[in-house]
Amino acid sequence: MKYEDFNHTTVPGDGSCFFHSLATIILVDETGEYPNKHSVKTKAKLLRKECIKWLQNNLDYKVKGTGLTIRSEIEEDLEYNENQINETIKDYLNYMKTSDGYAGQIEIYAMANILNRSIRVYIHNKDKFSNSGLGYQLNTKKDIMKDIFIYHNLRDRIDKPGLHHFDPLYPKVKLKKEVKEVKEKKKKEYKKSVRRKASPSKARRSKARRSKATRSKARSKARRSKATRSKARRKARRSKATRSKARRKARRSKATRSKARRSKASPRRTNRRTKRE
Repeated sequence: MKYEDFNHTTVPGDGSCFFHSLATIILVDETGEYPNKHSVKTKAKLLRKECIKWLQNNLDYKVKGTGLTIRSEIEEDLEYNENQINETIKDYLNYMKTSDGYAGQIEIYAMANILNRSIRVYIHNKDKFSNSGLGYQLNTKKDIMKDIFIYHNLRDRIDKPGLHHFDPLYPKVKLKKEVKEVKEKKKKEYKKSVRRKASPSKARRSKARRSKATRSKARSKARRSKATRSKARRKARRSKATRSKARRKARRSKATRSKARRSKASPRRTNRRTKRE
């Protein structure tokens, strides 16, 4: 493949260059444009965590082509890698959790499986790319739109001399397509938002109908409540009238009894007068 077919961007040589490269490629896939440093750093941290978790859970995973397990690969790296400072698999995984834990072929196996994408690593040879000996191909057939391409080299400005460095490579034809798709997506979203503002959506109309029905129900309830209060007032007035009528009847009854007593007492007075005469 030709060097001019890719956009080659750089990432810091701080031990997380592999994860920064992956983060850059994934974010460009999602947005159609190159992300800022903060977004790359945040994404890289998440990818490193996923990578270590996968390695811890898949130590018995057999690598295609070699037949070796991840456990065997780590043990071999611990034994023969001159730059390796760890002694056990646990030490190796704990070291890889740190931000300056340099990723290599073992982590490439993990990330290829996590992302379900072949990772192809190239070195620059004149105007062309050639295979660096690293990488992991899940499919033998090259897919420029799906595969991940990484540039591998030695750099003078790496913080730790002697370590290799990774940079992201992004196919120009893919970037052009991504940019076009993102623009079309934004255009559709803009048209959709304009239509939504111009005419109420089905959800809005439904909400308006429910609101109208709620208001109507509230008015009906208020009318019923008003009628109930009127009925209660009429009942109270009738009760008051009944009590007044009862009091008047009681007063008349009392007056009648008084009159009866007076009429009963009247003949006695007459008899007394007759006797005296």
